[in-house]
Amino acid sequence: MGTGTGRVELLLAMMDDAYERSRWHSLKGGLRGLTAEEMHYKPVARTLDVKEHGRAPYLSTIGRKLVHVALCKVMYQNHAFGGRTLDWGKAWGTLNLTEAITGPRKLVAALDRAQAKLRDTLANLADRDLDRKVYTNWGEKVPGWWVFNSMIQHDLYHGAQIRTLRAMYKIERLHGRKRRGAA
Repeated sequence: MGTGTGRVELLLAMMDDAYERSRWHSLKGGLRGLTAEEMHYKPVARTLDVKEHGRAPYLSTIGRKLVHVALCKVMYQNHAFGGRTLDWGKAWGTLNLTEAITGPRKLVAALDRAQAKLRDTLANLADRDLDRKVYTNWGEKVPGWWVFNSMIQHDLYHGAQIRTLRAMYKIERLHGRKRRGAA
């Protein structure tokens, strides 16, 4: 368990801020009122397929970014502090993301489950555990604190991308512009 004023508690506070406590900067703060249309919005008519983990996730949509964030939380937690039993396909199953995702509710619930597992893992560590070497999902060994720091930065990074996509969506809707090449 955490000691009360140490590094675990600091990482927990930072994780909570990055994920949901900060209204203006957190990942979840950027999802308030998210609609299915926004979730599937693409700022350009044609996007590149980016091969990631054997899938082409079209990372340009908010929905795909949220899937990516949730999967990373699950994979990092499992390989660093779990049984190292997951691959990307099994991670989808642990999040119950086996069906087509049409709206934000199910996706945000999966994201919350992934966050809760990662947060619970951190909350049950002692400060000294943060320096212990753990595995990444690609097989490298890193200090435990690195995993949580990376996930904090990851939430902030993708949260900013999502806010930008939502702003672009709203500007297009406000000005009623059709995108070039859009059907």
